[in-house]
Amino acid sequence: MPSERKIYSWEDIHTTPCSSGVYAWYYSLPLRDADISELIENLKSDSKRAKTLVTEFLQMFLFQPILEEPFNAIIKGPLKPTYEGKLVNFPTITLELIDRIVADPKRLWTLKNVLDVSVPEFSSPIYIGMSKNLNDRLCVHKKLINLYDKHKDFSKFLINSDLLCHEKERDQSFAREVARRGLSVNNLSVAIRLMNVDENEHVDIENILNRIIYPLCGRN
Repeated sequence: MPSERKIYSWEDIHTTPCSSGVYAWYYSLPLRDADISELIENLKSDSKRAKTLVTEFLQMFLFQPILEEPFNAIIKGPLKPTYEGKLVNFPTITLELIDRIVADPKRLWTLKNVLDVSVPEFSSPIYIGMSKNLNDRLCVHKKLINLYDKHKDFSKFLINSDLLCHEKERDQSFAREVARRGLSVNNLSVAIRLMNVDENEHVDIENILNRIIYPLCGRN
């Protein structure tokens, strides 16, 4: 029988068990007290731009960090022209939401309190994986994320780093995405569930979970 799920913060990754299982990375969307206070002050001093200020705030702190990557799309039909290109995701921020926040900016404090406790119960994982040794795999993830965060020239870094050359492309892809999106490592956490299954079964689990949940980064 699988053990109960356990959540580990970024600082506690090294304490994860050296056992087999599945894991899911989560990202907590941060609303800092200072940022909310600054927005409220700006709304008071620049009421004419209130809706724009709120929209920009929500885009920067809540929607942009987890924006979906563009889809490659082809549209064609019998005796019809063919169209091909990228479909770009534009997050929908409803006018009603903006109006409510403009009328009562203190609503952001309630939103912050909910977001602070939303992981993992009310959040989607940003990455799902499996390993015969969770501690080894998750520590590699942490090393890669730290390295990519430090070296912004990804293509050059990929060639010069021995660690990156020997790790799987999916692990590299996840680390690159975290760094590219500017996700704060302090807001990363990982949920694990120990599973006493062999390697082939692990592959099945990872494959299915990625195609049911569609995590944001490092999809398989």
